Amino acid sequence: MKVTIEDRFRAAMIHAVLSLVLLGVALYLVFSLWYPAPLTEAAGVANIFYLMLAIDLVLGPVLTFVVFKFDRVRLVFDLVVILLVQLSFYTYGLMIVSQGRPEWLVFVVDDFEMVRPVDIDRRQEHAFLPAYRDTLWDGPRWAAARYSDDPQTAQNQKEDEFFLGISMAARPETYTDITDVSNAVRDRAKELEVLADYNQASALKVLDAYPQAAGWLPLKGYAQDQVVLVDDEGQVLGVVDLRPWD
Repeated sequence: MKVTIEDRFRAAMIHAVLSLVLLGVALYLVFSLWYPAPLTEAAGVANIFYLMLAIDLVLGPVLTFVVFKFDRVRLVFDLVVILLVQLSFYTYGLMIVSQGRPEWLVFVVDDFEMVRPVDIDRRQEHAFLPAYRDTLWDGPRWAAARYSDDPQTAQNQKEDEFFLGISMAARPETYTDITDVSNAVRDRAKELEVLADYNQASALKVLDAYPQAAGWLPLKGYAQDQVVLVDDEGQVLGVVDLRPWD
């Protein structure tokens, strides 16, 4: 039986619908769970993710259009190969994106740092408390990093920072609950009025959603630095897409 363009198009559309299901799962994981706004901009994931999806979700239906035939045995074999290639690329892409997600927003001394799974120093992984271990099913989590109370260990941590470039924020064995350092956060917080020096008045309207905000601290991102708002007791309120400096 001769295969028409309409037959090929219909098969490609069915494949495209199935690909849209994968798209929905990926969009939820990336933009609702792993990179909630405004951290998408701070982490700089959007362009890479869109390119990955475009290649993956277009490739499958196009290949189905090309190979479609009424030879059932050959068609099933071809479609299985296409699906395996598509799912492999899709899974690999999601894993790459997951390793670049902002897993931790960590307070260290006087600012916050964004920490990705790929950044974490795992030399002391055996000492990570269960609350500070990796999980794919949580969004960004807050923590604070503290130098050890042991002078020698603290000295080693500082040397690692200076000589190896390993930030305290990348060492979950030093983490504690963010509420444990609320006094330090409150004391280091900057006045909201300072944000006007680095942001346009129109951008500052985002502060209207946080009437309880009493101060802020910088959040060091990878593609863009942003601002963490805190209340007058040093409790974290959230991240806003404002610049903390020029």
